[in-house]
Amino acid sequence: MFYLLLEAARLEDLAGRFVGRLEDLAGRLAGRLEDLAGRLAGRLEDLAGRLAGRLEDRFAAAFFTRFAIICLLNLLVFLS
Repeated sequence: MFYLLLEAARLEDLAGRFVGRLEDLAGRLAGRLEDLAGRLAGRLEDLAGRLAGRLEDRFAAAFFTRFAIICLLNLLVFLS
């Protein structure tokens, strides 16, 4: 009977240590996932900013190209 009580106490101790390790691992995993999510968000913001800059540059180039063509056509009409 005494042996069973000792075995139960040992198993309870092992279970407690196992739970402690699982909680520690879960905490570290949550920290790493949070860090990865933060870095991913930063990279996505950077990519979105660069894409917006390129789209603005293309829009500006297209606008000024059309403006220059219209000015040249008006000049040709004026000179003819």
